[in-house]
Parts: sequence; structure tokens; C-alpha cells
Amino acid sequence: MEYDLDILAVRQGAGGRPMLFSPLMNGTRIWMHRGERKRIGETCWCDMVSNAFLARRDTIARVRWDDEIKTYEHWEFFYRASQIEHLQIAVALDCSVVHDHVAAKPYGALRARPKFRRLGLRKHGFDSLRYPGGGIVHA
Repeated sequence: MEYDLDILAVRQGAGGRPMLFSPLMNGTRIWMHRGERKRIGETCWCDMVSNAFLARRDTIARVRWDDEIKTYEHWEFFYRASQIEHLQIAVALDCSVVHDHVAAKPYGALRARPKFRRLGLRKHGFDSLRYPGGGIVHA
């Protein structure tokens, strides 16, 4: 069976569930939440997946990660891929990889730079982003 996908992800350990983007507050806040657009067996179409994925080379060349956004880049890449480029994105729930995340001391400080979050949000006209657990970050 052929699905004509642009990006196919696998789960990363317990994470990597299919995610959707939904506008809130008259489009000033973007909500990133669990969900799927459709499902065939264990393959779920969605807007955002883990960073463990296969993609068509021309897809990555066209969408690319924004070089100016050093943190909070994951949601911004998939927002453009799904909402602007309208790519076909899915995750195979029955496949996973082990993500052995090693927390280096200086890495935490680099991840917490709000100026990059602000860049990504403002680039798309958002004031804030709501995470799946309900937490809200502002531009």
C-alpha cells in the first residue's frame, strides 16, 4: 500500500505521538496537542512528529530549518511543513527508536533562550504557544 508521504516518523521511546496544531484566541495563540487527522492501521497522519523521521530530500531542501531559530525550532519547522506547505506527515506508532538523551550542563542554558521562541512565534503572527500539558509560553 502506498501513502505518498513527505515525512514519516517513528516514535522516540514513550514519546513521538502524533501532534496537531490548532489556533486559539482568534489566531494569536497556537495550540500544540495530541491528535491525528486520519489513521490507517498504526500509521497516523498529523501535523508534527518526533525528530526521528525519514523525509524526501526535496522536502527538506524546500522547507529546511530556519537558521535564525536555534531553540524552539522543532514546532516551527513542522508548523511550516504542515500548515504552510501542506505536506503529508505521519508517524508509524508500531515503530520506535531509543532516544538516549544526555543532559550536558551547558545544554540546559542554551535551550532556555526565549529570544528564539519569540522569533518563531512572531514569524507566524502568534503571541503565545500552548503545550499539550497546558503550559503556555509567550513571545
